[in-house]
Amino acid sequence: MRNLGTLGGNESHASGINGCGLVVGSSEGPRGNVNEAVTHHGFIWFAGRMHELGSLRAGGHTWASKVNESGVVVGSSQAADGEYHAFRFEDGEMIDLGTLGGKTSTASDINDHGYIVGRSDGPRGTGAFIYDGKAMQDLGALAADSSEAYSINNRGEVVGRSAVPSSGHHAFLFRAGRMLDLNKLIPTGTGWVLTEALDINNGGQIVGNGALDSAVRAFLLTPMASQ
Repeated sequence: MRNLGTLGGNESHASGINGCGLVVGSSEGPRGNVNEAVTHHGFIWFAGRMHELGSLRAGGHTWASKVNESGVVVGSSQAADGEYHAFRFEDGEMIDLGTLGGKTSTASDINDHGYIVGRSDGPRGTGAFIYDGKAMQDLGALAADSSEAYSINNRGEVVGRSAVPSSGHHAFLFRAGRMLDLNKLIPTGTGWVLTEALDINNGGQIVGNGALDSAVRAFLLTPMASQ
């Protein structure tokens, strides 16, 4: 176990690591006195120490979420308008990914082809998005107006959660241009209600949380060969 330290504050949080051992997350920065507000700084850890990513706005907060095998980092940062925007960080440059038309956005994952997913405010509320290097695309929702994307694999399959009428949220899988309710892809009569899918690997296996006979449980889904 190794302590990665901080950027001068009291706390730090790691949220992603790639195959080369690059670690990303956020850390509190130094404070001049106990009454000074805490600033969160996104970092990438390599060569034995943390390196600050900077911010889209001078002095603004930044949180780093994930890093891909090429060392590209994504997360959210306070932008020039004071709101939080998704960002892409590569070769020392932080790029504002914008929004779907609303005020805020955040990036939660990036695959090795550079596709980024997350959530953004837009005309219909909070929506899951995928960013292809040029623009955000709204992935839609299952039935209601709200959705969030949490993970994308190298096949371009996206998982997350979407609001559904009178049932809270359902986990979704987005592939081939369609958002699918994962509850409709599992056998009937299992007692499960899958509420959020948090990660998907390159083999299509999905993990997340759901309710099993009214108890909160973690799940692992493995696709059948026919799927």
